[in-house]
Amino acid sequence: MIRPEDLETEVVFSFSRSSGPGGQHVNKTESKVQAKWKPAESALLNPDQLELLLHTWKGKLLADGSFMVDSEKTRSQWRNKKDALAKLLAFIQTALTPVVPRKPSRISRAAKEKRRKEKEHRSEIKAGRRL
Repeated sequence: MIRPEDLETEVVFSFSRSSGPGGQHVNKTESKVQAKWKPAESALLNPDQLELLLHTWKGKLLADGSFMVDSEKTRSQWRNKKDALAKLLAFIQTALTPVVPRKPSRISRAAKEKRRKEKEHRSEIKAGRRL
């Protein structure tokens, strides 16, 4: 399990002007946060996790092999930084969670019988209308 404090040491943050909330203030502060993380250079992942992550994020990685998340939800750069880190952590946790294959289930004999009886009953009702 990756802790946010550990992840924050490996993430490169960049800041820019946000198009989000802020009124006139938005034009002079850099509250938008972009968090870039390179999984291949991370010390937080073991080789199996790294392979799984790279396979899962195959189409989402940038040309340099990094993964980028941005946040411009709030007016505060600090809050947006925490939000971007939380988003990145959520993406990592989702990618590392193993997918449990679905077991195909079977319709029970009682359910099949009930369905047949209902069809038979509906058929009798409709047949009674024809007379």
